[in-house]
Amino acid sequence: MKKIFFILILLVSLLGSRVTLSQMTPCNTTPLPIQNIILDWPDYPGALSYQLQISTDMIFITLIVDVSGLTQSQYIVPNVLSYNTCFYWRWRPILQTGNGTWSQICTFCTTGPSGIKITSNEIPAEYNLYQNYPNPFNPKTNITFDIGEINNQQLTDVKLVLYDILGNEITVLVNEKLTPGSYEVTWDASDYPSGVYLYNLVAGKYSGTLKMILIK
Repeated sequence: MKKIFFILILLVSLLGSRVTLSQMTPCNTTPLPIQNIILDWPDYPGALSYQLQISTDMIFITLIVDVSGLTQSQYIVPNVLSYNTCFYWRWRPILQTGNGTWSQICTFCTTGPSGIKITSNEIPAEYNLYQNYPNPFNPKTNITFDIGEINNQQLTDVKLVLYDILGNEITVLVNEKLTPGSYEVTWDASDYPSGVYLYNLVAGKYSGTLKMILIK
């Protein structure tokens, strides 16, 4: 019986070793939006569970995710990734005889927030909204703001809205989740009349409003 058992284990290992990169997704794909990235890999015969790792280096020294006990061959990545960054990931089965071998390594990269420029690699300690520049302006101006890292929070709901002087909403410049960092967005007011405008930033519990002047 023992001989038969070990033969079965050997067959399982051989079957698992046939896993190719094409069976793992995402793998060397075009850059992906940072939200809702799902990692998929094939079921491993005889696996009791799985371990998965995500790192910023291909030798897995700097681990972003190291999770064990996964009962399905799929993993929804939590809000721990950074914009415009490439990551490496791998998995291995946990068998009745112990840890299986690591899979081949796949990579995926994240995109930046649409229409928003990241202005610094440093992480701000707090939230801030800055005076636009130039000001007065015609017809374009830049608005910069900081998203601070508070209590290790990785993603914050951010909304940047423009209003006229009467408080009527003009346009929404930003409405998405952002990682901690310093950002800049440009407003093109070519289709708007001269006047005083307000811009309001809401990020988490932070809210700030400033004025700007369009002169044509």
